Amino acid sequence: MSKLFSLNWHDIIKGFIVTAFTTFISSLVAVLDTLQFPDSEALKHILLAGLAAGCSYFIKNFFTNSEGKMSLKEPQ
Repeated sequence: MSKLFSLNWHDIIKGFIVTAFTTFISSLVAVLDTLQFPDSEALKHILLAGLAAGCSYFIKNFFTNSEGKMSLKEPQ
């Protein structure tokens, strides 16, 4: 895990994985809901949901210390 107020390569890779999975699952839900491929407007919302999930992951990790505790000082 990265230190408080920093991100490392593992965080970035995991953030992209979260983004990809969220986008894929949102697309799958849209297809199952309408039984057709989403149009461009629906795809825009699906991609924005994926980006929001990835950004949320980055923000959470940025404010988490190396022990996984939110907004607490790094242990000595």
